[in-house]
Amino acid sequence: MEISVEYFGENPKLENMDGAIVCPSFIQHANTDPHDRIRIRPRIGLASAKHKMGGAWRIWAVCRNLDSVGDGAIKKEVLMSFMLSIGVNRKNIDRWIKQAITCEYFKRVVQYEDGTILYLLNSETIVAKKFNLDKVDARYVWIETEKMFEEGWRELVWNAFIAVNINGKSISRTKIEEMTGYERHRQARLEQGQDIETILNLELTNVPASQVEMFRDNGVCAFTYCGKVAVRLPDTRLTEMVKNIGGKGRSKHVNHNLMNQSTMASCILGAGAHNRFAKLFFDDDRELDRAFRRYSRQDRNISKLYLLTEDTQFTNKRVRVWSGVNK
Repeated sequence: MEISVEYFGENPKLENMDGAIVCPSFIQHANTDPHDRIRIRPRIGLASAKHKMGGAWRIWAVCRNLDSVGDGAIKKEVLMSFMLSIGVNRKNIDRWIKQAITCEYFKRVVQYEDGTILYLLNSETIVAKKFNLDKVDARYVWIETEKMFEEGWRELVWNAFIAVNINGKSISRTKIEEMTGYERHRQARLEQGQDIETILNLELTNVPASQVEMFRDNGVCAFTYCGKVAVRLPDTRLTEMVKNIGGKGRSKHVNHNLMNQSTMASCILGAGAHNRFAKLFFDDDRELDRAFRRYSRQDRNISKLYLLTEDTQFTNKRVRVWSGVNK
């Protein structure tokens, strides 16, 4: 696909992302100092990688970080200088820039009479909408810039997604697949070699261990534990990358726009709808009782919560044992 370029004289008037007229002098504000880290929204990165647009997304993310004053534009020479300084091959840079233009990470390309080329960047909202995302991450995650252009960068982005979205939560791979579009085997592969601790959660029943085969015959993942049947619950994941979580940025604004652009969200959710995770696992029985009362007031159909009874570290696995409490 041929890249279209708009040509302007010495003093053109350009519109920024909000439609306001800006002076071309804003291109002087770019942050040209190499950075150790860049901030990303992992959901957008995972969606881009899934659709084989990872290079374009990384270039766009770098541009947004170099654009320190938020003008929504970056000079080509600034981008090239920075990318070369961190050891990225020039051919890869050119290929990813072309992909960023073709795939609309860049709004358009502007070239001046003196040969200066300027890339105008699309917003997070526009890029997220491109992948039909219903929301972006509530906070940014900082990742080392050079590692974002090395083998294994997808695993880093996955780790960042866990840190900002599900760290410490008991959540199944099926639910994670609904959130990301990544199948179970891809999730497991992306977690290999990463600093992610997986905690096995078990619900201890009152059924004798001798009847464990009855559970297994009905498709339930069950074990024997302390002479009783224990049923497997969704795992909990913990990652050290939580220390790299940054600010919110304009996540609320972006998510509001994404919801407004989604007909399904506006029709089904409505004002005051509870489109969020319900906490099901508790360390304290008083907190669990309060949760039951709270969910009842909110008309949330939750009939069972879990109370922690044991937290054990085995040789190569941490296990938490829970007792199911019915409403």
